[in-house]
Amino acid sequence: MKKTLSALLVAFCLATVVAFAQETQQEELAYEPSALTYRNAVVYKVFDHKDVVIVMYAKHDSGIAQVQIPKRWSQEYPRKLNYRTCPPGINPFMTVMYQNGEFFKVLLTLPPVTSPDNLWAVAPAYMDFSEAASVDTLEFEY
Repeated sequence: MKKTLSALLVAFCLATVVAFAQETQQEELAYEPSALTYRNAVVYKVFDHKDVVIVMYAKHDSGIAQVQIPKRWSQEYPRKLNYRTCPPGINPFMTVMYQNGEFFKVLLTLPPVTSPDNLWAVAPAYMDFSEAASVDTLEFEY
């Protein structure tokens, strides 16, 4: 009697699992791809200037590139430039975000300026970056 009841109980459980599995497979999941895409790059050096932030970063094909990011982007709304503090043990990196294929914003994940590593530097004051400070989009070589 006990064997029969346990066999019936196991059969009932299996039938229930199979029924729910078929029901779940028949439901269509609404999937819409995100309009946001991003690219990450390791940051080697950041130069501070009164108008721009100059970032030297690793290109995908093992080269080094640089980009000038206007500082005014961090003060406008919506912000196109955000800074985040880099957690210990993680290399500094830059995330460039695109919305519908067009530039949206850049996130710089960097250690604090007071950190002991040599990531931060100051660009010479005589250098003129007025043209780079007036752009509204970012040209990112990947």
